Amino acid sequence: MTENPEEKLADAKKRLSLPHIIVICDSTRFMTEMTEADLRETKAGNSCPP
Repeated sequence: MTENPEEKLADAKKRLSLPHIIVICDSTRFMTEMTEADLRETKAGNSCPP
């Protein structure tokens, strides 16, 4: 069975073990909560770019 381009891309990403990229954004009023979420996601192996 031949894989389509989407399946090939999904397979390549799986083999590379790329981390999930998580974007956390909200009002600076919730900076403490966003920092806690950033740390929690980073510890879980996800990438949280600034």
